[in-house]
Amino acid sequence: MPEELKGKRMNQIKVSVIVPVYNVENYIEKCLYSLVTQTLSELEILVVNDGSKDNSDKIIARFVAQYPERIKVLVKENGGLSDARNFGMCYAEGEYIGFVDSDDYVDPEMYEVMYAKAKEGDYQIVECNLHHTFADYEDTEIGEQITEKKKLLMEGRSVVWNKIYKRDWLESTGVNFHKGIIYEDVEFFLKLIPHIERYAYVEPAFVHYVQRESSINHYSSEKTLDILKVLQELKEYYQQNGYFEEYEEALEYL
Repeated sequence: MPEELKGKRMNQIKVSVIVPVYNVENYIEKCLYSLVTQTLSELEILVVNDGSKDNSDKIIARFVAQYPERIKVLVKENGGLSDARNFGMCYAEGEYIGFVDSDDYVDPEMYEVMYAKAKEGDYQIVECNLHHTFADYEDTEIGEQITEKKKLLMEGRSVVWNKIYKRDWLESTGVNFHKGIIYEDVEFFLKLIPHIERYAYVEPAFVHYVQRESSINHYSSEKTLDILKVLQELKEYYQQNGYFEEYEEALEYL
């Protein structure tokens, strides 16, 4: 946590949403509009400009001028998606943290509904469903509501942007995003599983996961082999922290 923020957490903020931005001028406006129009008023939007070289900064500036109480802009040199998320987490002041990718968008009630669910049972993570949004159609993904941790490790949805996380719990785990790899969501989420005690779901599909042809998830390259690094890192993490024996069969399945 930056020194200037120690002791200055704003308890009235219920959810901090971290939005990494890098050269998404064609998408960022829709993303930000979906966040500034959230029905949850006690929400802060942390936009992390990760060294964008297009017009993303101009679009962000326009939103900040219109919604100065809701948006905070953090500017850093380009370090990639994981680095931008980690950077944003340092500045989050909310009781819960959420992540939205800058080429996606969400429904207006998302954080109000998810926060209300989180408070029902002091849940550490709350998850919602999602839409796969294409240029001319959309399909909806309704996931199984898994709470058993070994099954969650084997079959849970490891994307981070359809969830909110209790901030003080998340900080206590020491888990961050692995820089310089793809599948960073997989590693982040699966490292959290041994720490989870209370996990909940809401039924609506709030997230619109925009399908871009240029997305790295839509083609194979040498970076696809990063999944092997992730799995090795997970095995070592579980071994070093005394979780391996309990989760060995689930990790083998994974």
